[in-house]
Amino acid sequence: MLGQIPGLPDAEMIWDGSARPAGDGMPLGATSPVNEAINELRQAARIQVAGEMYDAAGPIAMVADEAWSRAGWWIPADDAPHAVRQAHDLLGDRPQVNVLWAGPGGTLPEPTWVRVQVTEVNERSTGPQDVPWLRVFDGESLFGMRLSDIAVVRRADPAATTTAIDAGSAPADTDTEADRETDTRAAAAARGRRRA
Repeated sequence: MLGQIPGLPDAEMIWDGSARPAGDGMPLGATSPVNEAINELRQAARIQVAGEMYDAAGPIAMVADEAWSRAGWWIPADDAPHAVRQAHDLLGDRPQVNVLWAGPGGTLPEPTWVRVQVTEVNERSTGPQDVPWLRVFDGESLFGMRLSDIAVVRRADPAATTTAIDAGSAPADTDTEADRETDTRAAAAARGRRRA
């Protein structure tokens, strides 16, 4: 389910579709969790969404596409080519989503829910760390979220207000395009402030 059997981190991966290799044929950067908090949240989310998708007649096909269409959940795969393919398939129509996010490079004290609109899925970024990322809009500005910094994405009501991410609190030593776009946008998330 969702690229992994819940609760069994060493299990053989079971994918719901083909991988999406980089257009240039080079390996993609990591989408595995940036820290242990994101790893634990992804595992817990896989178990939770599996429970939500359990049919009375028994288990159903619990794959990323099915989880998104039935429950509105996406847990990024730890395997980059599959995570990028899932992101393109599920977020390519620019939905508004709730993201459980660790901040740029996992810099927030704890992962925080933010509501943003996905505007673009990117398999590459510039800088020493070349990682897949999402360009998102918070209602005021565009910025980036690395897939490795994301625990869970949940579909949001399109009419809901996005979370304003204030300028000024992200660390200055970030090194990817996604990080640079996020550098001035993390203060509200760090304080856990949300607009309802």
